[in-house]
Amino acid sequence: MISLRLIFFIFLSTVTFSQSKTNLQLFYESVDSVVDSISKELNFTKQPVQLNLNLGLEYSLFSNSIYNSLQENGINFSENRSSGLSEIIVNIVLEKCEVDYGEPFKDGLFGSYFLQRNIRLSGNYSVRDFDFRLKQFSILKSDTVAVDEIKKLENPSFPFTEGKVPEESFFSGITEPLIAVGSAAIAVILFFSIRSK
Repeated sequence: MISLRLIFFIFLSTVTFSQSKTNLQLFYESVDSVVDSISKELNFTKQPVQLNLNLGLEYSLFSNSIYNSLQENGINFSENRSSGLSEIIVNIVLEKCEVDYGEPFKDGLFGSYFLQRNIRLSGNYSVRDFDFRLKQFSILKSDTVAVDEIKKLENPSFPFTEGKVPEESFFSGITEPLIAVGSAAIAVILFFSIRSK
């Protein structure tokens, strides 16, 4: 009985931990990568930073995450613009967040359908302190996900988390049933031919 419980626990753990991250989670991770790059540029400065976000309405949900990540990296924001302290100005522009799916493929003959998922975040940021630096960024995250899982990975409230799934080809859709019917026919023929001898 104990061994059955152990097997059930291992199975449950595997199912729990093998779940793919949502598209929105991957976008948040990409935004964090941009913030890390900006933090390295600022090199944990003690000067106050004036942060300007140009995210548009579509990507405004990332603003709180950007502020929070910069603060966690030791960046202080200026509250009073006439404070007398020399101020660093950081501008962040998000131009595009997009999801792209590759062609579906099967995992084995009778396996499930999978496809490659590509998540891309692009834009630029500038840092103005003693000089002016402008950097473009394009972050790509790719992995493989099950076709059946896609609806759970997308979020209809944020259209940029959705992508177009390519159609399954006609021939790949009929291959599996044809093999199953053919195998059954061969088995029946063999059964009766061996029995008649």
